[in-house]
Amino acid sequence: MNLRANAPTFVKKLIWEIKYGFRNYAMPVAPGDVVSQLSRLPNHARILELGCGGGSLLKALRQTGWQGHYCGSDISEAAIRGASKIEKNGNSSWVVSDIESFDSDLKWDVIALVESIYYVKVEKAGQILARAVGMLNADGYLLLRVHDFAKHHEYIDVIRGLGSHVEHKGALLIVPAQGISAAVAH
Repeated sequence: MNLRANAPTFVKKLIWEIKYGFRNYAMPVAPGDVVSQLSRLPNHARILELGCGGGSLLKALRQTGWQGHYCGSDISEAAIRGASKIEKNGNSSWVVSDIESFDSDLKWDVIALVESIYYVKVEKAGQILARAVGMLNADGYLLLRVHDFAKHHEYIDVIRGLGSHVEHKGALLIVPAQGISAAVAH
């Protein structure tokens, strides 16, 4: 049983509020493969990260010189408070929301879930990813990082079920919006 995914939302929120708000949870370093993939995007690109935590991905991307628009979303208000201190300008934005509820009218070039897909129930993962695809530009893509394919094989199956164009690069799964099967996207 995946306790991270099956816990009620209020429990997940409480746990992350304690980690970020009271225990001063150390901000993990953004994985190099994710930073390498995303730092190649043009500076007009728009990235949405679901489950952004303390904003380590934005920090790493800015260190590479990437200056595009970034929006980070996380269930923890404390994490977002801390992350918003990384950059205070119009080129980044922050939203307090769980992954399951997040929705946006904006279109994104990339929606990233870095080690965060397994915080949702596997039964809902396809629906959540399909909603995310609806938030992508026509030439955009989902970027998912999963460190242990064997441990999270159920999620990998859901991701691969999105379409025949899912690209596998080490721990990264890249799902182009154009490659999503019509049945999943609607």
